[in-house]
Amino acid sequence: DEDRPLTKKGVRQFEDLVRHLADIDLKLDLILTSPWLRAVETADILKKYQPKLKVKKVGQLAGDADVKDTLDVIFQDVEALAI
Repeated sequence: DEDRPLTKKGVRQFEDLVRHLADIDLKLDLILTSPWLRAVETADILKKYQPKLKVKKVGQLAGDADVKDTLDVIFQDVEALAI
């Protein structure tokens, strides 16, 4: 499933969400994304609306990665996190 792209509907829905985030002036510094295609496409849409956003592909976010390894990677890059 790693090569499956976002559907047109998925792109529209996420662009609507990102526009709402812009309306409430929510600015992000970093997005960690799986290297899988649809996750990267999602991050790219967000970056289009927030050009200063850093995007980092994290292999541990793909597939059935170990949760502890994933959290270790996440906390290398952030000071505060909301999930």
